[in-house]
Amino acid sequence: MRVVVGSCISLSPIAALRKPAYRHSFRPSEILVPSPLSTAPLPRSTFSRFSTTASISAPESMSPEPKQPRKPWLIVGLGNPGKKYNGTRHNVGFELVDAVAEAEGICVTSVSFKALLGKGYIEDVPVMIAKPQTFMNASGESVGAIASYYKIPLKQVLVIYDDLDLPFAKMKLLPKGGHGGHNGMRSIIDHFQGSRDFPRLRIGIGRPPGKMDAVNFVLRPFNKQEREEVLKLYEENSTEEEIRDEDYEQSIEDYCMTLGQPITWPELIEDSDLLLDGATDEVDVESNINDLEDDGYPVFNPAIDMKNPIFHLRMVFASKKVVKEALREYAIKNGRQIRFVKNDKRRIRVICQESCPFLFYASVMKDKIGYQIKKLIDEHDCQRVYNNKRIDAKWLAERYKEIFRSEPGTTCNGFIDQVKDDFESEVSRWKFYRTRATAMKMIEGDIKDQYALLWDYCEELKRSNLGSTIVLHSRGVNEFWRLYCCFSACKNGFNAGCRPLIGLDGCFLKGYYEGILLSAVGIDANNCMFPIAYAVVDSENKENWEWFVEILKEDLQMNNSLSFTFISDRQKGLLEAVKKHAEDAEHRFCVRHMYNNFKTKHPSLTLKEMVWAAARTTTIPRFQQHMATLGGTDATALAWFSDKPTSAWSRSHFRTRPKCDILLNNLCEAFNKSILPARDSPIIVMLERIKNYMMERMVDKRKSMEKWKYPISPKAMEIIAKNQEWARFCGIKWSGELHFQVGVTHTNEQYVVDLNAKTCACRKWELTGIPCVHALACILKVNLNPISFVDAYYSKQAYEKTYAEIIKGTNGPESWPNPRTHPLKLPLVKKRHGRPKKARNREVW
Repeated sequence: MRVVVGSCISLSPIAALRKPAYRHSFRPSEILVPSPLSTAPLPRSTFSRFSTTASISAPESMSPEPKQPRKPWLIVGLGNPGKKYNGTRHNVGFELVDAVAEAEGICVTSVSFKALLGKGYIEDVPVMIAKPQTFMNASGESVGAIASYYKIPLKQVLVIYDDLDLPFAKMKLLPKGGHGGHNGMRSIIDHFQGSRDFPRLRIGIGRPPGKMDAVNFVLRPFNKQEREEVLKLYEENSTEEEIRDEDYEQSIEDYCMTLGQPITWPELIEDSDLLLDGATDEVDVESNINDLEDDGYPVFNPAIDMKNPIFHLRMVFASKKVVKEALREYAIKNGRQIRFVKNDKRRIRVICQESCPFLFYASVMKDKIGYQIKKLIDEHDCQRVYNNKRIDAKWLAERYKEIFRSEPGTTCNGFIDQVKDDFESEVSRWKFYRTRATAMKMIEGDIKDQYALLWDYCEELKRSNLGSTIVLHSRGVNEFWRLYCCFSACKNGFNAGCRPLIGLDGCFLKGYYEGILLSAVGIDANNCMFPIAYAVVDSENKENWEWFVEILKEDLQMNNSLSFTFISDRQKGLLEAVKKHAEDAEHRFCVRHMYNNFKTKHPSLTLKEMVWAAARTTTIPRFQQHMATLGGTDATALAWFSDKPTSAWSRSHFRTRPKCDILLNNLCEAFNKSILPARDSPIIVMLERIKNYMMERMVDKRKSMEKWKYPISPKAMEIIAKNQEWARFCGIKWSGELHFQVGVTHTNEQYVVDLNAKTCACRKWELTGIPCVHALACILKVNLNPISFVDAYYSKQAYEKTYAEIIKGTNGPESWPNPRTHPLKLPLVKKRHGRPKKARNREVW
């Protein structure tokens, strides 16, 4: 193997390890490859004591420096384990490190850290060769663990892998860089916490021919000719023209120089960026804990050993916390009901059940660098327990918080079965509830912290969505009271393309601190809900509704309330609030809620049909007929409606301006249901989830519009198609121009239709803005396009204007402004007796 150092460099990193490291001299030299030695893998205790037993033959004219220990190198070859991947292009990293190991007599057979490991020397430089067995995409799990455990600096970690961008059988050595789309390198960089400052040797495997997929290409074996070239490459391990990187010349010389630096190995990195995910910091804080292994003491490594603790006499732990965690994991894994009979600052003594010989005793070591097992009887003659007390809510929350994050609706029975399958132990329903609460607290943060950050969150909403109305009120000693939110995209979208109809409603928040979410919801061109504004208040009362409607009126520029229509139930001050701030607006009642109250005293099905018929009819004479029939059947039932304004619940008296004849407040019901998962969350998490839902919904609506086939909405087209089926039962008499007289054959009804005025005597066309059955029959009679007679509120242009603007995302808490020095406090909550009520009594008038 040849090493040439000069104006341009042709050098493999393995050759660099062999190169004599002289402080002030770099000149061409020939280094012979030693014959392979049959060496067994070195144990870690041996590997940890690399010393200067090997000598360097320096030129006579130059006196070599004193013998000093060399920094260890970790040489990693990437590939996929298993016979099916042997010989594939993706496994050239495996093959090259195998060639190096064979040449240097290093046996790579030890299994540790999810890798095949081999330890030895190249010249007198200690090296560790690793072949991760995690499959390529998860290589970082193994490499990160090895580098962290042995405290190998990043600049001494060399990764060898395949590269599609290099010509076939060419190699390039770089001191650092990105992953270049290689998933194995991506995983390693992720486990090095994003650091890219480690050398890598790229081996070119060429580009896939034609249109072959890159994945199939890298998993394809070499052909005979390619295999010969690759084998030659492995034997040479270095060429002149392939690794010509002048920018890297000085860097490789620096690496060679560092080999002569004195060290104490394994080196501890105080501010380590190499901690393996999940490893505890305590192992690194105790700077001498790993050196104890050199003295023959086994060391407990939480990153590796905590999953299945196995204790040994004289085993050393970094701290008391690690000892207790290991004992808990041991008890759960083996189904033992252990007890702490001694647990103070210096000693831990643990036994099992009565008559069981198990004994664990550990105490602080003399030099106070950790705890050590002094007595151990790891035997049990007791039965396995299936209700382990060591499995508590906090421990379960740590293990299953990701499940609660991805599936907040995890059921109690499903969770209990999952724990039973995983740990052969039973947990109670109450432990599930405590676990879920603890896990959600870990995920979403403490409730007090949420209110403390509320001012900052509101300022972030204002910053990210300019023109939005965010109003936060406090009372008392900075105690949270209420919060109003209306994004500029919502209020502008409503004014630009929605019908002037607004549904108002309130729903319970289901978190620990009770409250009400008030909402205002419009209707778009496709008869779907359009959220306008919402507010979090302490209770649903007249004061809060007046505050909400007042701000809503300003946001929607409701200067002429005569043009607007509200629909709601008659809950707690809502009627008074609308009458005060929108005196001239039409206010409809939700007929379903009204009837549910009616039937408490009048449950007859016959009366039900009469009430709903009166509500659905569109003409005043027909309404009067239904009410007369109702009074003739039950006079008290008719009297029940005496204080209910007819214009609030019957289509026969509705205004025609909104072009909407809905009788139910389904708009708000749909919104409340869509945000149901958020209503259990702490306040900022809830507000963020609602914002995210509305933000993503607006994107989805814009995309759905691209599929429209007609210039009006799909729902409007469905109504026209349905009316067209009934139009054939209409008898039409043309009176001239666009005036018609229409008779319905099977009902003996007769109506006048004026296509110019877009009116029909049945009033359905005027109420909805879509031609009714009678009008549609006339339109088809004169061969006109029904779409041209549909109101503009249903047009594609109106829909596009409604969803034209976007709700912008927000930064995380670390980037929020900090406008207030006094954080908000939790609202006062009066805890009720018994189980918290979830369902709302919606039918109280």
